[in-house]
Amino acid sequence: MSTRLCVFGVDPEMDDKTIVAAARAFFEAAKRRPTCAFLGIQQKGRTKKRRWLYFLVDQGWGFTFEGVAGGLARQFEEMTAILYHDGWGVFKFEHYETKKGKAPSLVLGLNTVGPLIDLYKGKIKGKYPQSGFTVAQLRALEKKSPDELTEAELAAVSEYANAPRIGLDELFPGEGREFIRMGYETKFHRIVEGGQVVEAKIVKEGDLPGDLTNFPEDWEGSQYA
Repeated sequence: MSTRLCVFGVDPEMDDKTIVAAARAFFEAAKRRPTCAFLGIQQKGRTKKRRWLYFLVDQGWGFTFEGVAGGLARQFEEMTAILYHDGWGVFKFEHYETKKGKAPSLVLGLNTVGPLIDLYKGKIKGKYPQSGFTVAQLRALEKKSPDELTEAELAAVSEYANAPRIGLDELFPGEGREFIRMGYETKFHRIVEGGQVVEAKIVKEGDLPGDLTNFPEDWEGSQYA
């Protein structure tokens, strides 16, 4: 069973009221809204260096990770965005910072397809299993039998780090895969209904509509995809 998540991280001290207001403002500004949208927020007692949140929306709403991340980032002084799908091998990490009166600035942006790293903003300071290998070398290694590879080569193509792991290690060491724990949350804030932004209302997990998704149907992708 694969895990698929499109989640956003903010200051762990930020309260529910502020986060809900930001989410409503994001949808208010959107040119096209889903029919319904619910916001899940990680409980404060479960946070470390990020407080994770995500949207459950009707499956008919087409949107891209980049579009939502860039728009939502306008509502926070700083925000992290992660696209995680180990079934498709799609992994993306973006971190934004916003100065007063200016548009959000992308500080670190990368995605990974297998061991290949597409770094399109910022720098990576740490070392990872696939570090030190070129794209051509990694592709060649993937075609070889494991018996033909050195220990380092085998690690590069079988134990490589994905974009969320790299991004979190670079900016929030120790956060690990805390964002995946979002699956434990059982309360959601309804913020869009009938295509209109509405006053937030808490809804229990069992009362949510059954045709919701939290993963974008499309994404801009990688130069390696």
